[in-house]
Amino acid sequence: MLLAELDRSEAALIPVLRRRAADWCLDNGLPEQALEYAITAGDVDMAARLVEQLWRLVYWSLAASAGCVGQMMRFQEILRRLASDL
Repeated sequence: MLLAELDRSEAALIPVLRRRAADWCLDNGLPEQALEYAITAGDVDMAARLVEQLWRLVYWSLAASAGCVGQMMRFQEILRRLASDL
């Protein structure tokens, strides 16, 4: 109801508030929620950074649980070299 009223009265403010919510979530250790707010705010740059950050967390978590951290580290080094060549 409040969002509908804000959309009616000051629609341009909604993305600004969502970006602020994303920043707050980041500052308070809630990167998944920050990603959702960044996407709904249309902040593609922030969303891309968060996807990269969250992907790394999942990636390393899976690597550790699967016992293949060494392989993952080699793969990450390959990606790092590839990125530096671009």
